[in-house]
Amino acid sequence: MELLIETWGVSSDLTESLGERPLVEAKLPKEKGGDLYIEGIFLQSNVVNRNGRRYPKKVMEKAVSKYMKEQVNANQALGELNHPSRSNVDPAEAAIRITEMWWDGDNVMGKAIVLNTPKGQIVRGLIEGGWVPGVSSRGLGSVKQVDGINEVTDFRLTVGVDVVWGPSAPNAYVKPVTESNETAKEVKTEEIAERNDAEFAKLAETLKTLL
Repeated sequence: MELLIETWGVSSDLTESLGERPLVEAKLPKEKGGDLYIEGIFLQSNVVNRNGRRYPKKVMEKAVSKYMKEQVNANQALGELNHPSRSNVDPAEAAIRITEMWWDGDNVMGKAIVLNTPKGQIVRGLIEGGWVPGVSSRGLGSVKQVDGINEVTDFRLTVGVDVVWGPSAPNAYVKPVTESNETAKEVKTEEIAERNDAEFAKLAETLKTLL
């Protein structure tokens, strides 16, 4: 089996579809005490990604089910900032912990808390500065050619998901979500939404020039 690293996250075509822009769900807390999460599409099945590989849903279902049982449900599902070329996670480099994963059609949705670690603080600072994070999965798998496509026939989500910068698989991105330790009050005013839309559109245009 070989190490398979797939990048999901920021789409370069976000500005072309209103439905693919992240929504403002809460303000980042001005004081300490608010937990920051990222949420969105973590993996995709039955599509050819930008690495030219396709994961059949039945193959991904088996891997995700095992990962959820052994890692997510046991609070062991750590992710790093950027993806190293190894098939294991280093807790000393952890930036996020995946708290939830669920299926939505062919997509594996996920939610992860940004940790109060050196790498997690970098992620938080970037998001507070307007950065839109992507996610990258790491696992071991076997690949064979099927009708000219590299199809994954066996997959083990040995590490899970890291947070990264970069373009992604089709229609995949993650969005920042905050949850306060105090009584939660969602903020969804037109003023905040308009500011977020303008900032996101500007960021998307910048990303296009880098692709």
